[in-house]
Amino acid sequence: MTLTHPDIPTTGAPASYDERVVLIAHGSPDPRHGAGIGRLAERLQRLVGYDVTASFLEHDTPSAVEALASPDGGPGMAPGHTTVVPLLFTAGYHWRNDIPVLLAHDGRRVTLGAPPHPADFAGVVAGLAGPGCDDVVIASAGSTRPEIGPRFAALADALREPYGIGRVSIALSVSAITDHARPGSVVVPFLAADGFFGDRIRAAAASRDARTTDVVGDTTAFAETLAVALGRPSARPVTRASRAASRATMLTRPGRSPRR
Repeated sequence: MTLTHPDIPTTGAPASYDERVVLIAHGSPDPRHGAGIGRLAERLQRLVGYDVTASFLEHDTPSAVEALASPDGGPGMAPGHTTVVPLLFTAGYHWRNDIPVLLAHDGRRVTLGAPPHPADFAGVVAGLAGPGCDDVVIASAGSTRPEIGPRFAALADALREPYGIGRVSIALSVSAITDHARPGSVVVPFLAADGFFGDRIRAAAASRDARTTDVVGDTTAFAETLAVALGRPSARPVTRASRAASRATMLTRPGRSPRR
């Protein structure tokens, strides 16, 4: 995954061990979202060996402003460079407008990374779907940005080859889930963390007698893939051989009333 932003010069170098990473998620009034991003930060920190901080654009704490204003590094670590990783799969408005404004006033050595590309997580999705699965619906939030279609189309292509999943559908709204899912389908919530939108995905899948997996971001395999992108040598990419080990229990619980 490329760590770059079209309007901010970057070195292109992987994070080094005197650095820290700040994850920026959207945030949600649902506490599950903040808890899930916190778990991701903890997993990633164990993998990369330096400080990883979870932050949010709204609702949850710490805010992105608070996280960026805090001293660099963790306890006992020297100040260093900060790599900001937006957990915004659509590469939409927040990444192009809100986050650069935050960093412009930060005054520290900061590299803004591109949001994770969905195709980089094909192995994670395949692991969640499980061996032998031939009908996957990728469910995520939509965007008005034109780039979102090709980004998720690349994920669909990556699942067809080499993972051999014959039918891959992309659902970027709740209504699209009901259009694409059918009995026997496996719906994979392509979200950084669970929450109200995850409930809506599960409810839509259940209405079509489809199964739903855990959200992509709340897996060890997701953190491992991020660690590889950040240049941690000991981190391993998720491959066909490792996907069985990252399988999560399929969830069939009903959804709540629709809320974001």
